[in-house]
Amino acid sequence: MPDELAKAEPYLPDLTRYCRSLAGNDWDTDDLMQEVLAKVLHAVRQAPERPVSRAFLFRIAKNAWIDRYRMERKRQGDTAFDEEYHQTASFTMNEWLARELLEQLAESLNPRQMVLVILIDAFAFTASESAKLLHMTEGAVKEGLRRARRRVHALADADENAIARGGKARRQAGGEMPAALFESFVTGFRSGDAGMICRAYLSLAVQGVAIEKVTGEHGHYSFTLRDPNGHLIGMFQHI
Repeated sequence: MPDELAKAEPYLPDLTRYCRSLAGNDWDTDDLMQEVLAKVLHAVRQAPERPVSRAFLFRIAKNAWIDRYRMERKRQGDTAFDEEYHQTASFTMNEWLARELLEQLAESLNPRQMVLVILIDAFAFTASESAKLLHMTEGAVKEGLRRARRRVHALADADENAIARGGKARRQAGGEMPAALFESFVTGFRSGDAGMICRAYLSLAVQGVAIEKVTGEHGHYSFTLRDPNGHLIGMFQHI
């Protein structure tokens, strides 16, 4: 590996997983990784002082994959490209919400917009389910989500120097899941408080806890979490 890529080396395992989430198979993952590393190498050689973060690498990978998609559609004679749909369909929001982007995303969206993205893009809630939970109309949910996705897309296309700011360090394995934060998250669900859900979700993520799935039926919710040690935890709550 060229010396210029040394700054990217700590993030290569996460980058590989992210490229696989975009590409869907090992063959295309390898091709995408090579393309990303070539772009990073060029960028670092052009500006040796450039910071290289996980967020910076993810942004290059996302843009490279979208460019590939565009070229393939053009080759097939289909020039229509739904940018908004592709952005949310090509990878899950949980995968994209890397720690380096959490604060930036929270700064760009208000709590209700953030929660709509979390509920619909991360947890696969319907607009109707989200509206009921947050005491909103379904039309307001759809409009709020449209605006939120537009802002997310603007963030992804923002100046790469801002995107490449260092993020918070990952919590070391061996810690325990902060029960008070999870209780705050559940309380937010019970009350339909978008601000509380948002704050608790972000705080859990920064602590190293990933909320990987939430499903609900008739007021009973199942939460699947991954603690800082990587263990999956299932919890059931009546909301």
